[in-house]
Amino acid sequence: MRVPLSIWDKLGLRFDFTDDPNTIFCEFQASGALDKPRLEKSWREIQKRTPLLNSKLIKESKNFLTHMYWGECSSDSPITWLQYEDSQELESHRNHISSKQVDPVRGLCELFVAIGKDGFSLLLLAHHAAFDGISCVAVLKSLCESYSGDPNWDESLFHIANNLKVEHQQDKRGDSNHKGKKNRSFEYLPFFHKVTRIHRTVTTNRPGYSVLNRSLSQSEFEIVTTRRKTYNATVNDLLLLAFNRAIDMWNASNKTETNLTLITMPINLRPGRSRYMGIGNFTAAVPIGSNLNDRVNSKQLLSAITAQTSSFKATPASPIFNLINEILSRPPLVNLILAVYNPLGNKYVHSAILSNLGHLQELIPVGTSSKVNHILFSTAGRMPRGVAIGAIGYDSSIDLTLRYRNAQFEKGDGEMFLDLFVDALVT
Repeated sequence: MRVPLSIWDKLGLRFDFTDDPNTIFCEFQASGALDKPRLEKSWREIQKRTPLLNSKLIKESKNFLTHMYWGECSSDSPITWLQYEDSQELESHRNHISSKQVDPVRGLCELFVAIGKDGFSLLLLAHHAAFDGISCVAVLKSLCESYSGDPNWDESLFHIANNLKVEHQQDKRGDSNHKGKKNRSFEYLPFFHKVTRIHRTVTTNRPGYSVLNRSLSQSEFEIVTTRRKTYNATVNDLLLLAFNRAIDMWNASNKTETNLTLITMPINLRPGRSRYMGIGNFTAAVPIGSNLNDRVNSKQLLSAITAQTSSFKATPASPIFNLINEILSRPPLVNLILAVYNPLGNKYVHSAILSNLGHLQELIPVGTSSKVNHILFSTAGRMPRGVAIGAIGYDSSIDLTLRYRNAQFEKGDGEMFLDLFVDALVT
């Protein structure tokens, strides 16, 4: 029996292969609009449909833990990805990972399959690429070759997504010829990476760091809109400059210094005719510098990034890895995190920026075969200290998320920094 498409539209499945070879976490995510019995039924069907759950790798694992969580779905969000329902074992494991005894990025990446109204899409995160120095490109190439065996790996990921989309459409028509077809997207994946997604509805704190949320008021949003038109700037430009101003004001008030500000800008590349077959998301990591003059120039850097990617967004039906190869060969995008993903179908999302402030210990080398110099930690949760500002723009509002390492602020200081950022944005 197949899972009804109406349920699949709001389900997610994730596996976390940790540094401990004997422990595998499987997270089942779902919209709170589904009731508990249907969720449990859907999970049982997922277990039947997913080859990885019956694979030799799973059977040999001593600790295969599953976690399922459901809750209320916010009225203004069509899809809400929910967080772990923490068990004592999972909490203990996270504490172990976050301790100095364990490297939290050893040999990990992630594959995610999202099933929506327009077909199947894939998320592949080759996040840190700490695989004996090989690059993200090599990781992606390895995955595609292991799936298809086709040396033309630059098109293989499109083949995967296209095959899944075809299966989805035929299932919808009730085609009996495809009832036994395997979803091979999990079957040959050799490694995963645990990531933490910032979502506008996230209100819970995780071990080691905290999350704060704030939506701009109507008057604040109108100010941002006016400034954007006045200065012929993008929302990302204003967010970036406000972030720099907030850093300077915070440091001036608290007599502190920032050794390095790392600006990361998500860039969505959607080849025109292949929108639902593959979407490239490149997070450009731009080291800004340690003084105000260097950081002011971040606007020019951001403009250069935007100009570099604008032509890619209009590229008709080009294999996603052609875009990757072209981007990797041209500055200023010399530090990248690569992904192929589905944006969850929220048509109101216009722009996003994720920026980092903090003391980064070291950069992770990814080889010398391309101009990618380093893959950098992209979230505050991966830094010993630091904050991350996430912003999502909608038609009439901007939702802000502040995530920070608990070691960064004293109690109440996180709220003060978020207020400082908003002040810098609207004044």
